[in-house]
Amino acid sequence: MPNWCCTDYRCYGNKGELVELKEKLDYLNSLDKPLVENGFGKLWCGCLVSLLGGDWNEVYCRGEVDSYEFSGTTLCISVTSAWSELGEWRKFIKSKFPNIHIVYSAEEPGNIYYVTNDKEGDYFPERYILDFTDGIEYFNTLESAAEYVKGLTGKDVQTEEDITSALDELEEKELVVNEDAFYSFNKFTVIEEDEP
Repeated sequence: MPNWCCTDYRCYGNKGELVELKEKLDYLNSLDKPLVENGFGKLWCGCLVSLLGGDWNEVYCRGEVDSYEFSGTTLCISVTSAWSELGEWRKFIKSKFPNIHIVYSAEEPGNIYYVTNDKEGDYFPERYILDFTDGIEYFNTLESAAEYVKGLTGKDVQTEEDITSALDELEEKELVVNEDAFYSFNKFTVIEEDEP
């Protein structure tokens, strides 16, 4: 069984193409049964590939659209997929809608996979994540992460190594009273792509 990756996409650019892509998702969602038989459902990523005239056997699409929403300028799509962001699927959509841009932020904590292609941070400015016993916190800068961790640990931390070390010490102390205690601090990898 795979680890599941949650990816949020932001599609922007040509309004006509954004509307058309949303209408394709609406159509798939309105069906009584999936366009292509699968183990996910009506919004399996392979269904969209098939609807757009592609062969889902040739485009890796092991995942499904959990939700989507159109704001008038941006189409937001959330996908759960196996292991990582569905790069082939995203690039296939881009090939069918060449006048839209697609940026994403993907998280799969089991393999410490935190990736974005939003290098400017226009849609996904978060660059650090703290996944811990009490929830998840996101930070745009190392300084804001350090300030938060100082509040948790009481230690003056400044670097990624300082933060990790302080959180490791805190986790060790908390494990004495809570066997489920954990702290995982990670940085998003920013993927450099010619075209988002």
